[in-house]
Amino acid sequence: MNYCPATEPLYLVEILSPSSLATKSGDDANPRYTAAMLDLPASVHARDTIFYMQIHRDPVRESKVTLNFCPAIFGPTNILVCEGIVEQPCAE
Repeated sequence: MNYCPATEPLYLVEILSPSSLATKSGDDANPRYTAAMLDLPASVHARDTIFYMQIHRDPVRESKVTLNFCPAIFGPTNILVCEGIVEQPCAE
């Protein structure tokens, strides 16, 4: 889904495996990992779509993204860059 309105399009994704790059929420029994993705291809802009992606964190690019007023139904999350969608799972 769309994340908060920003100077660049951001999409909130849930990462199904533990990831040190994502934002962890929930408790230890039910952890949830989310990220606001830059450069997410339009082909995966659909709710409940499972896909694999190569990602990285880019602090310089992240600092250039300005979030506008966000009616946050979710808390703040790390902003990551999608390098591409892949067919097979890959290591972090």
